[in-house]
Amino acid sequence: MEIENVGNKFKVAILAAKRAKQIMKNGKKKIDMNASNPLTIALEEIKQGLVTNQTLIDDENNLFLKVEAKLNETENNETSETENIELVQNDDKNTVVVEQIEEEKSSENQKATAEEILKKNLTE
Repeated sequence: MEIENVGNKFKVAILAAKRAKQIMKNGKKKIDMNASNPLTIALEEIKQGLVTNQTLIDDENNLFLKVEAKLNETENNETSETENIELVQNDDKNTVVVEQIEEEKSSENQKATAEEILKKNLTE
């Protein structure tokens, strides 16, 4: 079998096999036909000029870019979660410090009040 836009039968066989594998993985056909055999569909797509070696390369590159983008998104989400955890930890530390300061102020106020009471008692 020789298809004009591809070349010799060996190139057609390799291209058809790669395209059939793609069809089996994602099930997306570029043509509407009743055939269920992925290899038959791939050969018809090649015959109609819808699939070339370059389109397969482009499809693989697009898939790679999508996977890479998804990985980056996942890494960014993990970084955000880590940052959120750090912020919560910092907020907890800040809360503890604020509570300690309030306790110190409270105890200073209590000391001042106690000193005032003592002074009043001593002067009377």
